[in-house]
Amino acid sequence: KIQGGCIGFTSPPYNVGGTSKIQSAHEAKRGSKYINNSDNMRLPDYTNLLQSTLKNCLSFCDGAAWNVQPLAGNKSALFRWVSSNEDIFNDLIIWDKGSAAPPMAKSVLTSRYEWICVKKKNNKSRTIPLSSWRGTVSNVYSAPPQRNNEYAAHHNATFPVHVPSFVIADLMNRCTAVVDCFMGTGTTMVAAHRLGRKSYGIEIDPRYCAVIIDRMKKL
Repeated sequence: KIQGGCIGFTSPPYNVGGTSKIQSAHEAKRGSKYINNSDNMRLPDYTNLLQSTLKNCLSFCDGAAWNVQPLAGNKSALFRWVSSNEDIFNDLIIWDKGSAAPPMAKSVLTSRYEWICVKKKNNKSRTIPLSSWRGTVSNVYSAPPQRNNEYAAHHNATFPVHVPSFVIADLMNRCTAVVDCFMGTGTTMVAAHRLGRKSYGIEIDPRYCAVIIDRMKKL
């Protein structure tokens, strides 16, 4: 049983499939950012995945901060997901990455931001759960994107370790544990370990689990 003081931090699948106009060689070969997942769900199914996972997460966490990026293949589902959770929606942080690769299509905006959606169990208050700061944390988080993904051959949608570190150490600084429902290559667990917090995670692909074990052994 997970004790109190736990938060959920994760980054769910993008749901863009092979539609991205800018792909790495690994993505082009796989047709997806992931090894064994087409990342191309029907929008109702994708919305249901977000909703059901969030519900499960908040059943044992005091709050959650989810990193998502609105893109062509998921934007309507993300807006619907945020709206359907307005009763527990706490706040929205914009992760300004400073720069981004330009799109190939004409008249399409370059997307240099992502969201960190903060949700809180049974409370619509603006106060961030498990936090003790006053006026020192902004709703714009300015930090660079992932630049050197050493696990790109396995997973091309990893986030840099500074993102979960910001959530654990700054945003929800009173947390004692963190749960990642879509572990991927285990970056959240790495951040939690470095910051002295307990970490729990869920990952269904055994190849990603092998990467996570390897990373933790090196710490």
